[in-house]
Amino acid sequence: MKKIFIAGTVFILLACSDESELKRSVFINDPDAPGLPKYSEWGYNTFGAYYNRDIVVSNDYEVPVQVIQQTNATTFQFKGQKGSNYWGDFFSIILTIQDFNPSSYQDLMALHQTVIDLTDDRYSVSITDATSTRSIQLLNGTFEIKRAQFLLVDGDPEEVILSGVFEFQAIIDGEPVSISEGRFDVGVGSYNFFKY
Repeated sequence: MKKIFIAGTVFILLACSDESELKRSVFINDPDAPGLPKYSEWGYNTFGAYYNRDIVVSNDYEVPVQVIQQTNATTFQFKGQKGSNYWGDFFSIILTIQDFNPSSYQDLMALHQTVIDLTDDRYSVSITDATSTRSIQLLNGTFEIKRAQFLLVDGDPEEVILSGVFEFQAIIDGEPVSISEGRFDVGVGSYNFFKY
């Protein structure tokens, strides 16, 4: 019964709120993974992971994801910060999928229940920090989009919510790095989907 009440309350709040509110982040700490957002499928506009023992997490300054489609490849750039303090260093994880060519954000629904083996040559991962973008040598890893769903406003699709998990091990600058406990729950609409 509580779930129905919560879902109804969230639905009413979304229906009454300004559409710009959809772009805001809602961070709910995961008690099982301190410092990371709890896994959700509500479009909370958050992502996070452990970078070895440090935290990489979305923040209130960067749009948590941008989707860029160009020249027979689509890039998902998850932006945020490294470090748990208020002024952490800029950090992003970039996933590129070859031969996936959505013409609009609505086409991202095709990714529902998709598991990506990051060692497959059709995919690449890079990391950007405050100083540079680094290609990395992936050792293993997966990126799973557990759910893709429309967020409807007045019966029309306003954005696609992508929710899922990821993890990988890689060699970065000659050092082994583990990205673990990764999770994301992000909305993609006309404001953060780019095609050129």
